[in-house]
Amino acid sequence: MGIGGKVSVFAAIAVMAILFNNLTAVAAVRGVLIGVADYVAGGARLEGPPNDIVLMYRMLLDRGVIPEDITVLADRLPPDAGSVVASASPTNGNIVAALSRAANQARPGDTLVLYFSGHGSQQPARPGDPNEPDGLDEIFLPVDAGAADPATGIVPDALTDDEIGQAIDGIRAKGALVWAIFDSCNSGTLTRQGGTGGGLRMIPAPPSGGRPQHAPGGPTDPIVETELERPGQGGYVGFFAARSDQPTWEQPLPPEADESSRRVHGPLTFVLTRALARRPAQSYRELSVAVFDGYDRLRVQGRRPVPVPYFDGDLDRPVFGTEIARGRGVPVERLDEAMALLHAGIIDGVANGMAVRLRPVVPESGMAQLPATVEKVGTTRSVLAISGPVPPSFPFTLVADLPEVPARRRFNLSAPVAAAGDEAYLVAAQAAFERATRDGGEDRGFLFVGLPAGDSSADIALRVEGRNIVLLPSSMTWGPPPSQGPDRRRFKTATLDGGTEAAAAALVRSAIELAQGLNVLDVAARMVEQSSVRINVRAFRLPAGQAPSVVPPDAYQCAQTPGDRLPLGAQPLDDLDIPTFRHCDALYLQLRNEDRWPVDLSAFYIDSLGCAAPLLSTGRGFRLEPGKTRILKVTVNTWSASRGGPSTTGIERLVLLGSARQSPLEDAVAYSFVGLVPRCNEAGNLPPANAESRGSVTGFRRMMLEAAGYAPVTRSGLAVPLEEKIFAHIARLRLLPPGGGE
Repeated sequence: MGIGGKVSVFAAIAVMAILFNNLTAVAAVRGVLIGVADYVAGGARLEGPPNDIVLMYRMLLDRGVIPEDITVLADRLPPDAGSVVASASPTNGNIVAALSRAANQARPGDTLVLYFSGHGSQQPARPGDPNEPDGLDEIFLPVDAGAADPATGIVPDALTDDEIGQAIDGIRAKGALVWAIFDSCNSGTLTRQGGTGGGLRMIPAPPSGGRPQHAPGGPTDPIVETELERPGQGGYVGFFAARSDQPTWEQPLPPEADESSRRVHGPLTFVLTRALARRPAQSYRELSVAVFDGYDRLRVQGRRPVPVPYFDGDLDRPVFGTEIARGRGVPVERLDEAMALLHAGIIDGVANGMAVRLRPVVPESGMAQLPATVEKVGTTRSVLAISGPVPPSFPFTLVADLPEVPARRRFNLSAPVAAAGDEAYLVAAQAAFERATRDGGEDRGFLFVGLPAGDSSADIALRVEGRNIVLLPSSMTWGPPPSQGPDRRRFKTATLDGGTEAAAAALVRSAIELAQGLNVLDVAARMVEQSSVRINVRAFRLPAGQAPSVVPPDAYQCAQTPGDRLPLGAQPLDDLDIPTFRHCDALYLQLRNEDRWPVDLSAFYIDSLGCAAPLLSTGRGFRLEPGKTRILKVTVNTWSASRGGPSTTGIERLVLLGSARQSPLEDAVAYSFVGLVPRCNEAGNLPPANAESRGSVTGFRRMMLEAAGYAPVTRSGLAVPLEEKIFAHIARLRLLPPGGGE
């Protein structure tokens, strides 16, 4: 099946459409730096943005970016700015033009740093805007932003979240990664304070003619509309100075310096640039942990409130594509001298007994790394036992380097059997099977073990039909040969053309794609058993209006339906039934978080061939806050214009996996399960989902069963609140072929 729609999410001051795909090496790094200190309309003067722009500009130069590739739109730069020269004033028109130029210049593999420093607010959205379920636009205030119209609440020349999101879409459509950094705030009222001493100045959101009123607890969370990622789409990383319900302060920094040498900065810009200077080669995830640690230090050293930053997107990419010599840096919270919490689990390739080393997030002279061992592994977090004495000054926010070598996922394949009349091809199929199970897939994180034909313990069974090997998950029955049934494209196949080596390679490719889908379903099934997060899921179907009697157009020709609400005509679905869908029908999932913790969710679609692909929204997943509701909309497509024929039909699945964020560091750094599976047809580029422990291959199913007993751990008399809270949901739907009846 194909899926149509769009992605729309709130994040700090912008709703940005964001899709993901793995990129090759970075070709170029460019920057668009926007800082607004003074406003034509008066008031709201800020001291920090000019200094922030200088820090960001010099950081880019230090990373080898040439001045010609940096666009600066800023006012009132400091006298000692040196080579930092503004290209133009940060007006609405100049900002829009700079973003358009950035899209025109973008090439596959490029990185664009898109930086905003200044004020933001909210204004009433245009009536019926499907991207604004709370009826409000987030806005960034350019230098020429006017005063809000008292009748409508609209701010003249404000830059809306929709405009920023469209600009980011345009850049990512060229295959470039966008690193969006917002050192400003958004929360119904807005944040940063002027004055050389720092502080907080509130800019109220404009009063509205007809602005919607909300219940206590803030505006309704955004609606998320999703689609399968498209080939060639660039990546996205987002760094935000504060959560959407928090103000952020600008203040004289660094706090340890004497007063005469301090400069007023936004905390995000100051901490981020300092962390990059201390460790240039790191992933965005490591950098996010360093920024979190820097905020903690400001909180201890300063006398003003410091918000909690937020990070999302493809955080495991290296910053600017820089090669990272060490393994994958994973956040760790040290609980005491003997125990730590590793923010990674079975999903990330962690196994009981695994040895890791803990280091500070920024290098500190004379501070050695701490050895530790995984004492108890969970699905997304693990308990570490620290070995040896801990120096008194050793920090509590740390990073563990996990090995980059992918753990192997084991799948059993039974030897092929032949359909009646196809016995002549069995010898060739057997040779391909033996080659594939001898050495195929190991370099891409898979181990395929050959079993005798008909073995009931096989994960994947093989059958020869003509010059094809048909792959079937063991949970399915063979039924009639695919060529004789209505669902011709129902099974994965591998051609026998080209000789044994080519056939074995084709078999491995198909087996990996099928194994990825089985892996996600296996994860989900085990997580359903252990699910302890209270998320209410309700499913609805919106019929397309009529069953197609002729070959329909592609999915993007389907009629547009609302994504911000359940439309009239949406039919509630029974949890026990498998509902039937036709071309252009829409599936709506209404999710409500009834727990006390925010939950990071990832969504996957698994078609009837077993091919799995992520449904992407904010970053590599999306966050559902306590008491909030979101909607996922999926438009069904059973016809592919690109293939010139039907797409997959039969039983297909939408899988939701979630992890509750129970600590401050978990709350700041988004978690995603999307690493379980890349986009289909690019198998093998994924991080490990289960691990090899002490030289033996450990099946994911066994590890999940072991983790089922995961519970709070007591060590040295200290009760540590480490109980993992996870969530999983599997929605099944039956897709009819174009023109098909019940």
